[in-house]
Amino acid sequence: MVFGRQLRSILPAHKSSFDPRWREIMEARDRQLELDGAVKWIYDERARPLSPLLIGSRVRVQDTSTLLWDKEGVVVNVGKYRSYRVKFASGSVLWRNRRHLRPLITDNEPAPPPSGTAYKTDNDGDIGDDPAPDPDAAHQQAVPPAPSIPRRSGRIHKPNARFTV
Repeated sequence: MVFGRQLRSILPAHKSSFDPRWREIMEARDRQLELDGAVKWIYDERARPLSPLLIGSRVRVQDTSTLLWDKEGVVVNVGKYRSYRVKFASGSVLWRNRRHLRPLITDNEPAPPPSGTAYKTDNDGDIGDDPAPDPDAAHQQAVPPAPSIPRRSGRIHKPNARFTV
């Protein structure tokens, strides 16, 4: 069918295949594809990818009914499509999507060294040019680290404008 007219052809075709409702169906499909693309674009605008979890990492698990992050577990298996098998302290093992898992950060884990000081040395590489050992350095390493401070926003708060009459 071209321009709403039946073509002369040697191929057999049923008369219902030239029905105008097929054109409406195809147009509706095209409109739905455009809408789906617009919805995906809006979603992808704010979405962010989640980093994969490793086996053995401790995680917090969101309770699907209360939406609270009240359970802790250990990742024991990685499945397809961002799903992870998590073992809880009670011994139960459940599959959870990555969306419902958060890596658990504890104070006992050592913080990674800053990227700029990982391989910094004081000497220029000559033999016998080692700096003298610092007696305070050994004392500083023996002292346990202070508890970490909660992360706060760096936003500057303006004082409220109060008008007195």
